[in-house]
Amino acid sequence: MTRTLLASVLATVLAVVGSALGVHFGKALRTRLELLVHLATGVLLGITAFDILPEAKAVLSWPAFLASGFGGYLLLWVMGRFVFYVCPSCAIAHIDESTALAKRSSIVLLAAALGTHCLLDGIAIAAGNGLSSRAETGALLAVALHKLPEGIALGLLLMSAKCRRSTAFLVALAIESITILGAVVGATVSKTPGQTLIGVVFAIVGGGFIYLVYNAFGGIFDHKIRLPRALGIGAEVLSFLVTGLLFWMSGR
Repeated sequence: MTRTLLASVLATVLAVVGSALGVHFGKALRTRLELLVHLATGVLLGITAFDILPEAKAVLSWPAFLASGFGGYLLLWVMGRFVFYVCPSCAIAHIDESTALAKRSSIVLLAAALGTHCLLDGIAIAAGNGLSSRAETGALLAVALHKLPEGIALGLLLMSAKCRRSTAFLVALAIESITILGAVVGATVSKTPGQTLIGVVFAIVGGGFIYLVYNAFGGIFDHKIRLPRALGIGAEVLSFLVTGLLFWMSGR
């Protein structure tokens, strides 16, 4: 439990640092953020494909595995389609920062959508701990690597809503702290007998991560992209291949 909480706190700190950067430097970070997002997306896909989904399948039947993975994808799709972008950094090319939070009520929708995402992040860390040390490491890396760009994008969005810097930082801190709550929830689930429930949770998380990857990759073809398309695709492919190579080497 202590390791899980510490890991979730670390992930939250990375997001809060990113939010502080976004709040302080604003749109000057936009192009750099896009490159960072695509690098993190390739790593996230690699960890999901080579670690999270295989670890979940190892303790689940095919029907349970496919249903759980699809459920995770569907959950974030519904939030992103009907509430707000569940991951501002993954959807950065789709977001018009000047109008996304034009109404202050939109901040509530942002908190609900991103809060759901953060809850799953915390649950992922705890569920990984309940399966194996390899699964725990993979989940932590997947969460931690996308927390920094997520925080930067969140800071940019809040500043576009004309929030004061101190207010934007506190809102970001409150939303990202839900990651720790997710870790507590996940740790409770991990205490249940057997590994079937943990596997289901891990597959749900994996499905959610696939949605985030799809959303980020789709941003390459969005008209608001400022990063050269070839560079975005190249960054994702390179980071995916490097991640796969590292997992292959660790399994030898």
